[in-house]
Amino acid sequence: MSVVRSSLALAKSYLIENSRSRTALFWTFAFPQLFLFVFAFVFAGGEPQKVAYMMPGLLTLTTITSAFFGYSMRLVAERERGALRRLRVTPTPAGAVVAGHMVHAMVNLSASLLFQLALAKAIFRFPLQGSFGALLLMLLAGELAFVPLGLFIGCIGRDTRSAPALTNLIVFPQMFLSGSAMPFYLLPAWVQKVGRLLPATYLNEGLQRVILQGLPAAALAGPIAVLLLFGAIGLVLNSLLFRWESTDPLPFRRLAGGLALLALALGAVALWGPALSMALPPGS
Repeated sequence: MSVVRSSLALAKSYLIENSRSRTALFWTFAFPQLFLFVFAFVFAGGEPQKVAYMMPGLLTLTTITSAFFGYSMRLVAERERGALRRLRVTPTPAGAVVAGHMVHAMVNLSASLLFQLALAKAIFRFPLQGSFGALLLMLLAGELAFVPLGLFIGCIGRDTRSAPALTNLIVFPQMFLSGSAMPFYLLPAWVQKVGRLLPATYLNEGLQRVILQGLPAAALAGPIAVLLLFGAIGLVLNSLLFRWESTDPLPFRRLAGGLALLALALGAVALWGPALSMALPPGS
């Protein structure tokens, strides 16, 4: 019970700190909307149907970049400036620190995504074929996958100079191989095979099923299962590799075990992952 109380107390403090920072509020609410207006005006010409077609990829990009560049970097920065060192001498367990960051990240990310949806709906009037409840379910599954994976970078990143390189190594392949930055069906067949291994692909697929195809929540079971699998792997990696100090060495055996578990998850997705409707051209 102390872990739960500690996690909620830390999450509350992070949220209060975030609400008092104009810079944090800008990156949470204003910056993602720059992508919305660029995509909607430049690539969709402001047409509602075209805006709807680009919304799944845009929401996926917002989720990925926020989870990795925003909330994982906070954990690295706290370790670097000694904030975690001060928490270490209190009864706060390591799991509560990670959970507190996770709750804080999910609350902020939910607010950012909902604001982006509301703005897109109010300005561009894009049609939503499926139910709003199914859309929220899909976005929640995406957060449960990417927030733990983002915090994994926060756990292993030594400092704010090296962590962005690790983040770019993970984020950019997912942006371009998942069909978020460009239509998935336009990618070469071998690239699609690689993209099928990435969690961002299944978030994009699930969002397309709701926004473009109007499928019910039951049709999202496959993509959600893959996302929850990656989220569970992220939680395991965080529990194995959390460090209080930047100078603490990464335990090689734990790192190898976590990466082996991730490799098994990728193999399972390659063998049993759901079929991707976005691999087919529109109208097929």
